[in-house]
Amino acid sequence: MKIGISITEFIKTISGKPLEEMNFTELKDSFLKAVRIMKSMKLTCAEISVPSLEILEKIAKITAEIDYYFTLHEMSKYSAANLSYKDEPKRKEVIDGLKATIDYASEGNIKVIVIHPASYNPGKKGYAYEEISHLYFEPSKAWKISIELLKEIANYASRKGVILGLENMPIAIVYHDELVKTPHFGVFKKEIINIIEKILTKDIFI
Repeated sequence: MKIGISITEFIKTISGKPLEEMNFTELKDSFLKAVRIMKSMKLTCAEISVPSLEILEKIAKITAEIDYYFTLHEMSKYSAANLSYKDEPKRKEVIDGLKATIDYASEGNIKVIVIHPASYNPGKKGYAYEEISHLYFEPSKAWKISIELLKEIANYASRKGVILGLENMPIAIVYHDELVKTPHFGVFKKEIINIIEKILTKDIFI
């Protein structure tokens, strides 16, 4: 079992600056210092979180030269949660962004990318993100299209030698000071397993 921490937050703590405010030299020095400290603490992996592909491109050039186990959390702009967008151009933007993320991970010695299951429009009250629910398909359509697109993304990642890790989602969150359900797939263990089984079927969408 690998034990690690968020190297992004660790660097912010030891340097006093977020990654997006650093130049390339500062980024490289910060990563090398953070990994050196983490190794001394017997930590064996590091999770990276970045807000943009531009920063990830820089980081990939650095991590490619460091002997360590790196993982990456998907960017909110290109989250797999949005593979169920109704708008086709927006879905394509998410797909292209995820593939670019995979490309940089592959080039940068980043082993795993953590992604979220799709969101959906529940069509009723009592759920989080009510103000944007109209952007997503209703559950059955959201399920179908997100599974097809996850197959495409998983197939692409496999060819690039990158593992996709599907994160389980919370059943409820505090949103606008209320405890409400989350409109996400992958809340329950059976659903996570079902998603994985569907993705791993032989009819891979290319």
